[in-house]
Amino acid sequence: MIVTDLPSFLEIEGKRFEIKTDFRDIIKIFSEISDEKLNDIEKIYIILDKLFLNSEIFGVEDIFSAFKKAKWFLDGGKDYSENSKDTPKIFDWEQDFDFIISAVDQSVKTVETVLDLKYMHWWTFLRKLSERKDTRLDSIITIRDKLNRHEKLDEFERRILSENHDLIFIKNNEMKKFEEEMWGV
Repeated sequence: MIVTDLPSFLEIEGKRFEIKTDFRDIIKIFSEISDEKLNDIEKIYIILDKLFLNSEIFGVEDIFSAFKKAKWFLDGGKDYSENSKDTPKIFDWEQDFDFIISAVDQSVKTVETVLDLKYMHWWTFLRKLSERKDTRLDSIITIRDKLNRHEKLDEFERRILSENHDLIFIKNNEMKKFEEEMWGV
């Protein structure tokens, strides 16, 4: 199904619920649910609480249906449920934030940085992000993907990895704690 309108609400159980649509709000949601201490129920609650403009969403009978609609919106109108299990993470909204913004900045010509815009719909942001070419983010994602697939890195990628080890590997809470203990970072 092709969706041409940028949604500002989600319909659940025949009722329209307004949602936050600015890319900053959505990135904050992803940042909040990236905490490894959260279980799936807590993540679902955060998504629903932060995405929908009012708490009426918690009054719907089928909260799972509300979550599925929210996930559909967060995924840019796509349904990735079939192929999302056990896929290694190659992207981290918090760790890669500066590179993400820089990549989107390449396709936004009206301001110096997308952060200067008063508003950009989440789906517009995702489309602009997908237009990136030859960015640092591309290099990072390519290397992560190859490492996850146990593919050989070329000479350039090996050099990037050796010079930017801390950028390439996605830090989890255990790694952050280890680095703090070892290096006082």
